[in-house]
Order: sequence, then structure tokens, then C-alpha cells
Amino acid sequence: MSVLSRDVNRRVGRALHTWDMLDDGDRVVVAVSGGIDSLVLAWLLHFWRAKAPIHYDLLPVHIDMEPGEKGPGPAALSVQAVFADFDIPLNIRPTTWRPPGEAATGESDPRDICFTCARSRRRRLFSFAAEHGCNKLALGHHRDDIIETFFLNICFAGNISTMLPRQDLFGGRLALIRPLSFLDKSDIRTIAK
Repeated sequence: MSVLSRDVNRRVGRALHTWDMLDDGDRVVVAVSGGIDSLVLAWLLHFWRAKAPIHYDLLPVHIDMEPGEKGPGPAALSVQAVFADFDIPLNIRPTTWRPPGEAATGESDPRDICFTCARSRRRRLFSFAAEHGCNKLALGHHRDDIIETFFLNICFAGNISTMLPRQDLFGGRLALIRPLSFLDKSDIRTIAK
């Protein structure tokens, strides 16, 4: 018996099919921040794998931006506890918000801290995917995120663009996929409950 409503099941399936997100033999990194969107994404891909007519491997990873001196930081430990309840192994990768050279010299990037931190996380995810032979990177963006990005780009970047449900990178060696792209934030909250 499915724990997803028929409508949500249909929309997730349609997103996966329309954007050719998963194929037999894929190795999928699931970026897990610890927020509701990424937790639902990891659970959903784990759940979907049991009913899909294909096999794919999941490698959920949390980029620990505040590791402790003796191990993972408090946020990473919280995410790890949730994954223990899911009975899904979680990879925790410590990193810093500044690039290695910049962190050593103490020089700051002229760009803002949010940009620098996001770039550092993304690089770490890309390197994790390459190290583990993964060809897909799943992100927890949903329809509301895609619409908000569209309006932010129009108002503040001066262009008409948004995130795509699937985006091929590095000459097709890695595809960013957003399996929740046909769901609203309210759907995510319902699944989480």
C-alpha cells in the first residue's frame, strides 16, 4: 500500500518520466541539508526505489559546514539521527564555507558569504559524485522554488530564467535532477507528516 496519495504519486512519476531523471543502473547522490525538502526527497527516492521497475543506487550526503573538533557538528548529527530512523545510510562530508586557500590565508572573497558558502557546498557535492562514480545529483527544489527563482531572476538579475527539473553538467557526466519539481511546498509538508 502506498503512503503517497494517488495525485502526488502521479506528479512525482510524471516529473521523473518527463525529464528522464532516473535510469536503470544510475548512481544518485542525494544532497541533504537537513531541511524538510531534502529529507522528503531522500525518503521519497528511497521509497520509490522499492516500486520502480529499474534499479538505482542512492548515496545521501550531508555537507557539514560546521564540523566539530572531534567529529560532525550538531546539525550533521541531527540529520544523521533522522536517517537512522529511515534506516538509510548517510554520508557526512565536512567542509568549510571558504575555499581552502582562502581559509588558510584568512583573505575574504569580495562576494558575499552566502554565495561563497553555496559555491563551497556545490563543489563538495560535485567532488563527492565524481569520487563515487555517480551520474545524478538529486536536489530538493520543488515547484515553488522554481517559480520564486523565475521572479527573482526577472526582478534582480535582469533575465528570464529559472531552475530546470533536469540540467546536464560537465559534458553530460553529471545530471542535476529535481524529482520534487512538480510538487508544491504544501505537498512536501503533507508527505513529511
